[in-house]
Parts: sequence; structure tokens; C-alpha cells
Amino acid sequence: MNRERTVSKNEILLPATFSSLEKISDFVQSRSHQSHLSFKKTWEVMLAIDEICCNIIAHARPLGGQHALYLTWQDEPEAVTIFVSDKGIPFNPLLPCTEEKEVLEENRRLGGMGPHLIEKMLDKVSYRRENGFNHLCLCKFKSRRNNRCACSSRKKTTEKTAE
Repeated sequence: MNRERTVSKNEILLPATFSSLEKISDFVQSRSHQSHLSFKKTWEVMLAIDEICCNIIAHARPLGGQHALYLTWQDEPEAVTIFVSDKGIPFNPLLPCTEEKEVLEENRRLGGMGPHLIEKMLDKVSYRRENGFNHLCLCKFKSRRNNRCACSSRKKTTEKTAE
């Protein structure tokens, strides 16, 4: 898949390649600004999405080769929700991959921190596999008082909820 397109101002479809990460970052920055997220919250969302997309690109490549990343930004009064979908092999970036688990077990050194980082940077995250697609729902609250976002109403197989 060599094409990219902006579906709407809140959606983007890109090849699942490392060269797409800059466009993903630009998309997140632009949407964060429109959603009036603080600098710190924008940075946290960008860091988490970059980690997630890097892992999808590295680990969810289908046998046929290329696939695409589809991101949707939803601005709600009290939160932003980002949906990330791809049609790669089943892969949950919220769990450590096999290689990271082995490094942690063998060397007990820093590694496999991606899922931990994602949980610290976002308020709610969920993963599901449906109809041949990996779907992630990522939520960042605009204030500490909020605890609901679009992820709250979705079916979940893996979830982290802010305390």
C-alpha cells in the first residue's frame, strides 16, 4: 500500500511504514491543538501513539507484506479519543511482545517498557480483534475529574483505566 490520504480532518489513512510516523505525529499535534489539549497532554498522547504505531509497524505486518494504519480523532467535551486500526496479523501492542519478554526474563534490564509507557501516558486504552482488524481505542481526559470517553462504551479485551 503506497497511498495515503486524509479521509476527513479527523481521520487519516497511511501505509504502515516507519516513514509514516512523521505524518502521524503532525496529525496528532494538529488535532491536539484543535482539541485544546495542554502541551503536557499533547506530548503524552504523541509519545503513546508513536510507541503503538512503531510496534504495529514492526510486529503486525501480514504475510503478504504491506498494510495500512487508520487513525480517527474524536474530540469530546471532556476527553479526546483516538482510534487506531490496522489489518495486520493479530497483534496487541498493549502487551509485551515475545522478544521483550525474553529480554526481561533473561537480562532483567530495561526493556519491554512499551505497554507500561502507554498505560502511564493515556487514561484508558483497549484492544480488540474484529473482522480481521486490530482495533485500539485510546483516551486522554482533558481534566482529572473525568472518567468517561468513547472507549468506555466499546467492547474490550484488554483495558487500562486511570485510578
